[in-house]
Amino acid sequence: MRGIVIDFRDSYAAVLSDDGNIVKLKNQNYTIGQVIDLKEQSFYQAKKHTKWLASAISAAALVCVLGTTAWAYATPYSYVSLDVNPSVEYSLNRFKRVLTVKAVNDDGKEIIEELGIKKLKHKPIEEAISQTVLQIAENGYFEGAEEGGIVIATAGDNSEEAESLAEELQQQVEETVEETGDDVAVEAISVGLERVQEARQLGVTPGKLNLVEKLQASAGDSETISTEDWLNKPVKEIMKAIKETKKAAKAGKDAEEPTDSESSSSEESSSSSESESSSEASSSTASIETADTKAAQASSKAAEKEAAVSSKAADKEASASSKAADKETAASSKAADKEAAASSKAAAKEEAASKAADKETTEKASKSSGNSETKSTDKSDNGGNTDNSSNKGSKK
Repeated sequence: MRGIVIDFRDSYAAVLSDDGNIVKLKNQNYTIGQVIDLKEQSFYQAKKHTKWLASAISAAALVCVLGTTAWAYATPYSYVSLDVNPSVEYSLNRFKRVLTVKAVNDDGKEIIEELGIKKLKHKPIEEAISQTVLQIAENGYFEGAEEGGIVIATAGDNSEEAESLAEELQQQVEETVEETGDDVAVEAISVGLERVQEARQLGVTPGKLNLVEKLQASAGDSETISTEDWLNKPVKEIMKAIKETKKAAKAGKDAEEPTDSESSSSEESSSSSESESSSEASSSTASIETADTKAAQASSKAAEKEAAVSSKAADKEASASSKAADKETAASSKAADKEAAASSKAAAKEEAASKAADKETTEKASKSSGNSETKSTDKSDNGGNTDNSSNKGSKK
């Protein structure tokens, strides 16, 4: 028996069964509208939880009233998986709206936790997958010298719709990674629902499982490629290995096939032995001439290269010598300027000292002359007084 999840209360879910009963189950991360199997489940006891039953019955009535539209919105219709190294799986309704988001590995769990499931649920798948890719880019999964890789897989009952959705999502993701500026290869495929179940049993997405099988096919010997080991590797490593194995296989095939010149030579050889001998002689002569010409050209090139190296070394040495001479001249000029400035300063100082000495001598001479004049005047005055005394004596 099957049923559809119609309501939640605490840690329990109310499920409307096929026969119209409401079943109370432990909530195991169910989502509204999710269809589940009801094998060996205990049916809900109405007497013990009448209020919750009324609420659940109301929800069931709403589902019945809304009819086909409500059932179509809440019922998973198709699946999409996204792989880089983080692996994420989405379930969609027939309107391409996200009903559930599930991490397939630890890296995917980290991406979903950072984004928040509420930001992805009920969003158009194009928007949800773009937000996921942007978060993966922000976490640095596309960084590095090697080209990044993204694989998208779609699945549903309608294979044509699944293929069309794969093309739409590839275009959407290519536009998204172009915005980030990262170098990323994007692949998108559609698979059957049985492929989804097979991948889930291995704990991976159908997109990554297909990519590893593609690697095994390109290698030629699937036993040399361990499915378990490669399912744990990032998408970009698997894509790189596919390219390398294809390239190696092509190189080996080209080496096995004879060239046109070899086929032509074989036909000419079988037509006439004389022609073959003449051709070999001519070929030998031409080879010798060609070898001599090549040797002369090589010798000429070597001489030119050696001359160029010598010229370059000479130019470098001359430049270094010129720089050293310029540096030495500048240093000498600077020292001469410094010495001239010091001499000028000393001369100015000496001149100032000489002027000071002359001034001091002049002042002393001037002072000495003044004193002599004063003494002469005093003496002259005393002589006058003597004369006056003499005159006074005579009169007496």
